[in-house]
Amino acid sequence: MKRRTGQLDQPCLLYDSKPEKLQYQNDAVELGEIQKLYDIEDRAREMTDSQRLALRQAESRPIVTGIRAWLDERDREELPRSPLREGVNYLRNRWEAFERFLEDGAIPIDNKIASYYTSFGG
Repeated sequence: MKRRTGQLDQPCLLYDSKPEKLQYQNDAVELGEIQKLYDIEDRAREMTDSQRLALRQAESRPIVTGIRAWLDERDREELPRSPLREGVNYLRNRWEAFERFLEDGAIPIDNKIASYYTSFGG
């Protein structure tokens, strides 16, 4: 696991998924799948960490598995320098960090707060 400033490296789906790069006939489906993950997180907001982890394992993991299959398919089918392939590879290269939220109910789905403070200086 990568560590940065004493913490686990955690991506921000809002930025790391590079939606502007994922322009494809099926991209709306995959971006819709990412929205489903955030909907699950909204439902889990008031849960304990163990309850949130159980919900993620039951509902989020199958969605994440489907997203990975879609990414792998796009990687096989897209031209090496296409914008879609660039976006797909961007997320595939950060996959371990992306799925980290499935391992622990206390880990947020993204690091949007950290990204905000890094980008705008808090």
